[in-house]
Amino acid sequence: MPANPHGYWLAAVIGLTALCPNAFGQLPAAKTQGTVSYLSGGIGDDEEIEIRRAAKDYGVLLEFAEVERGSSHGQWTADVNLGIKSGADTVLNIRVDGPLLLVRLKPGTYVAEAERQGAKQAKRIEVKAGALVRERFFWIVEGPLNPR
Repeated sequence: MPANPHGYWLAAVIGLTALCPNAFGQLPAAKTQGTVSYLSGGIGDDEEIEIRRAAKDYGVLLEFAEVERGSSHGQWTADVNLGIKSGADTVLNIRVDGPLLLVRLKPGTYVAEAERQGAKQAKRIEVKAGALVRERFFWIVEGPLNPR
């Protein structure tokens, strides 16, 4: 019997991690537009968990979902056009490709404008140093939601 039987298990886990880095969840690549850093994703439970863990490092977490009219049934959605403004200046203008978006903004007051399939919403965001701002955008849809 080997002196350290757990060493084999540890080596196997390390080997699997090296071969399959996405198996244990990984953040999507961060992007930058002007002075604003952001990342979007949240497809799959592991990616969602990693994004939520990283939220405190970004300061702003935006969530996007569809909800059936007259129901509390909903599902995450993506393909949202998003603009964030500081006064009259647009600081971020992107198409969000996941249901979760992390944004790193300087402290201040912003307006986030989200549009999905022609339906627009706007939310005021107060960013304070060291604090996490979380906003949810919901779009009401008619009939049953499409399973994903």
